[in-house]
Amino acid sequence: MAGRKPGTSSFQRRGGRALPLGTVPSRQNAQLLVSTGVQSLDALLGGGVAVGATVLLQEDTHKMYSRTVLKLFLSEGLACGHALGLASADRDPAGVMRTLYPEADRTDRKGSTTTTSAAPAGTAARPLAATVGQAGPAASATTSQPPKAGGSESLSIAWRYRNVNQVSTEIGTSGGLGRDFDVSKSVPPENIAAANVLTVDVRTVSREADGVDATLDSPSALLPPHAAVLAEVTAWLAPFAVQRPTAPSEQRTVARVVVESLGSPLWSADGEELVSTIRLLHRLRALARQAFAVLLVTVPGEIVAPDPLRRCVHLSDAAVGLEAFAGTPNEHSPLLKEYHGFVHVLKLPRLNTLTPYYPDTLDLAFKLRRKKFVIERIHLPPDLSETVSRTQGAAPKHAAAAAAGGAAAAATDW
Repeated sequence: MAGRKPGTSSFQRRGGRALPLGTVPSRQNAQLLVSTGVQSLDALLGGGVAVGATVLLQEDTHKMYSRTVLKLFLSEGLACGHALGLASADRDPAGVMRTLYPEADRTDRKGSTTTTSAAPAGTAARPLAATVGQAGPAASATTSQPPKAGGSESLSIAWRYRNVNQVSTEIGTSGGLGRDFDVSKSVPPENIAAANVLTVDVRTVSREADGVDATLDSPSALLPPHAAVLAEVTAWLAPFAVQRPTAPSEQRTVARVVVESLGSPLWSADGEELVSTIRLLHRLRALARQAFAVLLVTVPGEIVAPDPLRRCVHLSDAAVGLEAFAGTPNEHSPLLKEYHGFVHVLKLPRLNTLTPYYPDTLDLAFKLRRKKFVIERIHLPPDLSETVSRTQGAAPKHAAAAAAGGAAAAATDW
């Protein structure tokens, strides 16, 4: 006490352990969150993915956009200094690692997409400052009546749209964990060489297991490809275990494990593959729970039957599906020309909380830009003159039917 300076307290705050790299505590339940690599997907899941959670991604038909999300997930981990693991039967996982995306140039980032919710096409959108903050009788008078002839000509849109606020259709535009990545480029090879990377080529394991008589009589039995993936991931995640003793000065990090196209026939041609698939997912989820790890599993929804798919969703903590427009009638729809597909929220995370996050809408679509994968609220254009003319042209038909004494006349007879 003699060495204490006058006017200072004798209580000193003990220095706490630093958070793992690339994580932030959640505002809702104080869990550690990591980014998926897609900022709008982070916002859809409540700010990010909790460490120890399992996320299921239902692939689109041609796997073009689901593979992009997969690589964004790994690219975010590479930028944060996380360990990266990938098991795949569709392609060479080492080749996927070499094509991860670099972070986009900060000086060339584009802002969020904003559109006027009711103004027709061809009208100029008003600045947000002109629609927010107007108060008092003067403001209400100018917005509730059309401009008089000979008045100010500074208004460039119709008067009835003057008080319509601008609507941001993109989810999570206020910033968050994630980064923007340039999907047209690849990271330097030295970045991958310096990272802690695990790759499991399931095709090699399947060839080695050809001719092996594998049975699933035991509840813990797995087919050879699934057993090999489980053994590799278990050994690789051992240093990331929560219960592993660490020095106070040691900096914890997070491992990201990706299993691509689980349930695909390329994993195994055995008829009992689905049983082994569910068992593998259950064990991988248990491993992620006991480690500083995040598990991302992609499932081909076009191949897996509905019942096994529901079981996979049940075993995951969050599940999202992608439905691309390519090859469907929606590809040429004028109402959906700004989007590349729908986003289906199959399950939202509800970890350690009684009040889970729920988005304001589930009518979502995605688009792939050069430097961003964006999930937006579906914002359809308003009815324009062509639709209005059709509606007005149909009115005389109802009037003629009423004049002829039909059912319409009985309905309108007071």
